[in-house]
Amino acid sequence: MDQTPLPFVMDDNRTYEKTGASEVWIASGQSGLEKRQCTVQLTIFADGSALPALLIFRGKGLRINPAEKKQWDRRVKVVFQPKAWCDEAIMKKWIEEDWNNVFHNPPTPGSSGKILYADVHKAQQTPDVKQWLHKCKTTLINVPGGTTSRVQPLDVCIDKPFKNYVREFFEQHLDSNLELYVDGKLSASERRVLTTKWVGEAWDRIKKDKELIRHSFKKCGLSNDLNGSEDALVKIKGIEGYKMPLPEKEFEMESESDDDDEDEYEDGEFEESSSSESSSSESSSSESD
Repeated sequence: MDQTPLPFVMDDNRTYEKTGASEVWIASGQSGLEKRQCTVQLTIFADGSALPALLIFRGKGLRINPAEKKQWDRRVKVVFQPKAWCDEAIMKKWIEEDWNNVFHNPPTPGSSGKILYADVHKAQQTPDVKQWLHKCKTTLINVPGGTTSRVQPLDVCIDKPFKNYVREFFEQHLDSNLELYVDGKLSASERRVLTTKWVGEAWDRIKKDKELIRHSFKKCGLSNDLNGSEDALVKIKGIEGYKMPLPEKEFEMESESDDDDEDEYEDGEFEESSSSESSSSESSSSESD
């Protein structure tokens, strides 16, 4: 799980003019549209699935027109926070409504719980949040600061194509409604509605590419088979040629004692005897040999 800021105007510092023009005039609209419009929180799973995108808009959300809410894309969830950041209250709400209810325990027979891989954002580190995760049988694993671009699946493989999709939808809307941007006639309400639709469609495209999501975990070395067969899939950015360490002895499929037992008997037939009788029998056999 990870959060990323999302501006409304995703122009990437580009503009358009006819080839050969000696001067390029830039008509700017309302100031601030290129700054954080909201924070989007994304969650993916190693099996290729994903939770709905969570949009955190600026403000308290107390006076939002019901007509606006009806226009929000139903594929995303919307919450409000004064600075458009993820805080402790939002985290607890997300754990209760999304994390705990969508992904149930145990996912596989014998599983002891879930693992949540996230960065060290302070809202994810409070005692209350950790306690809530503990109640959900969830182990929180934090990505060390400064390493998310190398070993965080969302940062490594998902965020870029996701934002490219959002930019694509923004540019389509810009081409069709240029005067609204130049004259600054897009209200905050209209911007929120458009953002929900762009994020909803962009995240839907990502969710359909289950192989990309699965690959993002394996590339970061998080869901690879412990027998070493998928070690070559680990490609950490900035550490070219990195090789996974050999599995520890406890991960080996068979121990030496298991091999000895298999040599002692054939066809799975075992004699019923006490431990002392068994010991004696082995000793006699050894002497005969």
